[in-house]
Amino acid sequence: MAKRGKKVSRSKKMVRSSSVVKAPLGVKVISVLAYVLSAALLLSSIALFVARTALTDQEMQDLVISFIEDTSASTTVASDYAWGITAGAILMLLFAVLMYFVGRGLWHKQKWARVTMVVIAAVGFIGALSDFLRGEIVANIFDLIIDGWIAGYLLFNKKVQSFYK
Repeated sequence: MAKRGKKVSRSKKMVRSSSVVKAPLGVKVISVLAYVLSAALLLSSIALFVARTALTDQEMQDLVISFIEDTSASTTVASDYAWGITAGAILMLLFAVLMYFVGRGLWHKQKWARVTMVVIAAVGFIGALSDFLRGEIVANIFDLIIDGWIAGYLLFNKKVQSFYK
């Protein structure tokens, strides 16, 4: 019976030493942000698809022309914008799917998800910085902070680096 006790204690030690490493809190937060962004993009995409199909071509042209400052816009330009709305909806849908899988990958310790999120955050940071330098300060300060934090955290944090090894 003494042998059994030793075997049990060894197996307990093995379970403790081989326990799964938990994701750092920041990685979990970024993963949840990716899920939220995915949901928002999905809803926006659906709204654009519904708007595109619910409006007649003439209503869509009138709507697009009302957004264009030049009221002499031709119906061809308006029709091109209508197709642009459809293309934008498709791109939003694709990006929503991508962000869902990136969020899931971050949570489940997949290196490709970390790299993808760093690239997305870096591109967002550069775009926001460009707009910021052109004078759109208030509109881009939040994006600069969030995208900069995400890229910096996923690249340089020691806990994150050890988590994804």
